[in-house]
Amino acid sequence: MRAIETIPHSRMRIVVHSWNGKWIVEFEAASYKQAIKIDQEAVKTIEAVRLLLNDEFLTEVENQFQNLHKAWSINFQKTNP
Repeated sequence: MRAIETIPHSRMRIVVHSWNGKWIVEFEAASYKQAIKIDQEAVKTIEAVRLLLNDEFLTEVENQFQNLHKAWSINFQKTNP
């Protein structure tokens, strides 16, 4: 897997990789990481990947991080008193 680009963002780290005919876009915030795979046949350039990472989508990714943190915190408290 080869890192192609880091996309600036104020609240999370976004790195685009190229691997095995796919763009792998990783999002990191605090102790959490999410990734999506995009077929390079469907989205051919890094510029096209950047266009997909619009404000509306990135807000949803941030919401998913918040939900994951909440679920993890509840689970951790229940199982680790």
